Amino acid sequence: MNTKIIVCCHKETELPHDPNFIPIQGGRKIAQGKLPMQGDDTGDNISELNPFFCELTAQYWAWKNLKGVDIIGLCHYRRFFKLSGGCGRTYRLRSIEHKDIDTRLIPNVMKGHDLILPKPSIWAKAMYDLFSANVTGQQMQIFVRTFAKMHPEYQTAMVSYLNGNRYTGCNMAIMPWELFCQYNEFLFPVLFKVREHLKPLPYSYYNRALGMFAEILLPVWCKANNLKAKQVPVILLSAQQGQSQGYMTAMLPKYVATMANETMKNLKYTLANRRKNSTYISPFWDQYFANDGIAL
Repeated sequence: MNTKIIVCCHKETELPHDPNFIPIQGGRKIAQGKLPMQGDDTGDNISELNPFFCELTAQYWAWKNLKGVDIIGLCHYRRFFKLSGGCGRTYRLRSIEHKDIDTRLIPNVMKGHDLILPKPSIWAKAMYDLFSANVTGQQMQIFVRTFAKMHPEYQTAMVSYLNGNRYTGCNMAIMPWELFCQYNEFLFPVLFKVREHLKPLPYSYYNRALGMFAEILLPVWCKANNLKAKQVPVILLSAQQGQSQGYMTAMLPKYVATMANETMKNLKYTLANRRKNSTYISPFWDQYFANDGIAL
């Protein structure tokens, strides 16, 4: 079985040595320097859109250019799936050589499931409020309106996710190639259409909105298509990687503290922050869209 995990990079760093990893420099076409790895600027690509699409330019490159792949995944230069499982959500690891990252574990992890996703983090607020704090109000309205128009059949899943308080982040996933193609055929037309209406902003963070919207679309797509996801922890390589032998943060105290914290967040969310919206399309923005000549 041919497995490939693309590792999105934007700076030179030491990566785990696994033959199934493909380090890819995101935004290479517009980068000041080329890293000693594959770039996302060859073949059919959207490399120049990296400031807006983030790691998705590497995902697009893999979709359009890789051949003969059975299992495909995406992770980051410092975020990897903890394929050995675990009761926590995030683990800090100092050594890049660790059995928990070994991609030979993927077939057993995926057994009985359609794909692998990160364990969601728990928040005291609804996902609509979480994402609205990281993009502008107008960007969020453009996204929800465009999506509702393009995919009315997904609205129940979209509203359910935005009303909830579980965040599946980083656009990380591992899945069969056929499913990966189906997802990209759904994902990129939505993002390209949303981009048509977004106006450039002088703040680089807000220009990353499309990458953030993809973080919503992945769990919504999975939910709407009744996909069975195996949710596993994420390993975060620390700044001290390589300076010690394999080291995992102490388990029990951290786990107990995390569970207590998440229980409190769930309680706050249930009592004060739970949304029950049937749609997130706000008429408040109608006049502003008209003034800006935006027809959605």
